[in-house]
Amino acid sequence: MKVPFLRDREIERAATVLLERFCRADGRSRSLPVPVEALLEKHLQLTLGFDDLHTRFGVPQTGEEPDVLGALLVLNREVLIHEALDPDTAPWQEGRYRFTLGHEVGHWDLHRDLVAGPVGQGNLFDPSEPVPIVCRSSERSQPIERQADRFAAALLMPRDLVVDVWGGVFGDAHARSITDLDDPHVYMRAMRALSREFKVSVEAMRIRCEQLGLLYRTPPEQRMLRPAS
Repeated sequence: MKVPFLRDREIERAATVLLERFCRADGRSRSLPVPVEALLEKHLQLTLGFDDLHTRFGVPQTGEEPDVLGALLVLNREVLIHEALDPDTAPWQEGRYRFTLGHEVGHWDLHRDLVAGPVGQGNLFDPSEPVPIVCRSSERSQPIERQADRFAAALLMPRDLVVDVWGGVFGDAHARSITDLDDPHVYMRAMRALSREFKVSVEAMRIRCEQLGLLYRTPPEQRMLRPAS
């Protein structure tokens, strides 16, 4: 599915607006971790369910890990998550589960109007069902998936809250010293501490910190603690 080009700041803004609207409607202040399940079910009024999505959509699973992690059935207002990520049976998958929810919320917010109706998509899907947006790890480089990932990151790890927690956990001096990744133990402590606060995976937290200019793989000449606007 082709999607219109969106700048990162546009996606960030969309996620921020959605979170603010949810908090106002629910009478709550922004806090951690972001209650993405309540946002999805209570605010957006989407149905959440679990299934073996490879079987559901007739997509062979070629490895030990599922490739199809989530799906959005727009006309049914239904989000499906692969049963392997169910936090009740696999609590160690909580970070991936929450990010997948945020990803599907991103599709709903950014892409639902692109799904016009139950038009066939070859033989992969049951023609009796509305066309879903099926999310595969192997297709994460596609623009539609990159946009949903960016939305999920901004929704679950809001810019200002990440900066506040980063500074609160390490202080300015330590935050600056970690950018060059010279000490892998300090780096892992940082990512684990932040990922626990936001209830996301360490990898998702690392990528978000890089997006916000808090962490550098290759340190620039001029380092900064606060993310660029």
